[in-house]
Amino acid sequence: MKDNIALITGASRGIGAETARELSRAGAHVVLTARDEKALRRVASTLVGPVTVVPADLLDEASVDHLVKETVREVGVPDVLVTSPGGGKNRASAIRGRASGKPPCIASKK
Repeated sequence: MKDNIALITGASRGIGAETARELSRAGAHVVLTARDEKALRRVASTLVGPVTVVPADLLDEASVDHLVKETVREVGVPDVLVTSPGGGKNRASAIRGRASGKPPCIASKK
């Protein structure tokens, strides 16, 4: 993972936060996103490598556009995308629906 950029949604707690810690330990530049900026900053403070925090609500199209533009501007195009939507069943279903009905996944462009 060294020198890769990893964008992690739902990174403010739980599986998303722990994934961020693991990818950071593996050498990735981690981009954290979720709705709660304070929680994202707490997670960021626990990482050992480079980190960028970009708060976003994945159900808000303007917020997603900002996330993409800010990530590319700050660090470049992510090599890895980890989607870990939180907020319960209804929120996760809505996010999956925006992604062509596919479930949350870990993907890599390589």
